[in-house]
Amino acid sequence: MMTLRRLFRYFVCYLLVLVIMCLVYYVVIEPEWNWDTVTILAGCSGFLSMLLIGLNPHINFIGFVGIYGLYLTLAHLGTVLSDLIDPHALDSIQEHMLWWVRSDYRPYTVALSGIGIACFSLGANFTSFLQKNKKRDLKTIDEKGHPGIFAMGITLLAIVSFYLVFSFGTGRLPLFGSYMDYWEALEKLPEYVWILFFFAVGIDFMLATADRKQLKIGGIMFAISAGLLMLTGNRGEVMYPSAAGMAILLNRGFKINMKLVLIGLIAFFVIIPIISETRTTAKDDLDVSEISLSFTDPFVEIGYTLRPFVVTVGWIKEGENHGQGKTYTLPVKRLLGLAIPFYERPSIIDNKYILRDRTPTQGYSVLAEAYYNFGLAGVMIVPALIGAFLVTLGDHAPNNSTLAFVGGITAVLINNIRNGFSFVPGQILMVGILFTVGLMIQIIRQSSNKSGAKELQT
Repeated sequence: MMTLRRLFRYFVCYLLVLVIMCLVYYVVIEPEWNWDTVTILAGCSGFLSMLLIGLNPHINFIGFVGIYGLYLTLAHLGTVLSDLIDPHALDSIQEHMLWWVRSDYRPYTVALSGIGIACFSLGANFTSFLQKNKKRDLKTIDEKGHPGIFAMGITLLAIVSFYLVFSFGTGRLPLFGSYMDYWEALEKLPEYVWILFFFAVGIDFMLATADRKQLKIGGIMFAISAGLLMLTGNRGEVMYPSAAGMAILLNRGFKINMKLVLIGLIAFFVIIPIISETRTTAKDDLDVSEISLSFTDPFVEIGYTLRPFVVTVGWIKEGENHGQGKTYTLPVKRLLGLAIPFYERPSIIDNKYILRDRTPTQGYSVLAEAYYNFGLAGVMIVPALIGAFLVTLGDHAPNNSTLAFVGGITAVLINNIRNGFSFVPGQILMVGILFTVGLMIQIIRQSSNKSGAKELQT
């Protein structure tokens, strides 16, 4: 007998399909609909998509699928929905920075975003159904995972903590300068991008395999690094791996208490907006009385990922051909060029398929890249594949070691939501290498313990 909850799930799915059909009609036919109508439809797509994920008992709403889907939605619709709900939401932003919000390509881009978000949700839910609605096997937080992977994670966090303390302490990085001073200093530190990567992977490896006592040790190292990064205006560098880490903890059966909820709300509605307002100002010139906060501020800030998407739609509308997957194959070819002798490695200098370089200071968008390569089909297929991956190896992970591996990849994928794909293959390969090293550490430890036991017996 069909339960009321399942019946409601089917109804939500039916509504979501109707919304997708409306948005696809708009993208294909391009009728002269009111911009607010398109924004409302896209907003309904985001809401129904997340509701469908939440109603699925075999997908953790604040797990890999839920966190990725929520950030994907806010990153592409946060600004336009805030503008729709609150007429004064964009008043604090200088007019010359809002050209993309006023662009004629905006409603088309918003419609594409709504379609992509919905297809992500449907891809995850359909995959869950194909797997016979496999029940999530929550791992106890008290259960130790793979000691070798934990050792790798805690080592990476220790390296990051030492590097940041040393760099700020010696002045290689300015702790009390402006955000621009900070980024100018980074030009002399090419290794810094790997430090941020180690930070992300270290967090996820540690959280997936630690017991409660070990979590406290890892938490101290995380707090040191995260605190220094946040003080210098780095939000995403902390939030991306933290989001993946939260998914790991919840998949391990970690219980959310009100203190964590309160900390999360403060971070979202207070800390992030304050960092956004002060990141370009030197600490000596900062006037606290000039800082103003609004409920919509964090949504506006996160929603700026739609900006490079609007630019991308402009490229295609103005005559540029679709990439046909070249932005995805280019970084793979560059990796092969490092491994295969005599293989000509493609250059990235003035290469139009390195999309983020074409939108300087704007970042990029996972949905924009899918559209650039394959048009509407890409916006539908790429997010659906990501949803299928996250539900199969993330929310249905068979053990803590898999949680660690997928957690590292998820941090890369969450970062990719508002960046180009060019860094993704290399970082995923490095996650695999670090994971393998963790496995080897455990094998060596086990061999050493067996040898020691034999010596004691003799």
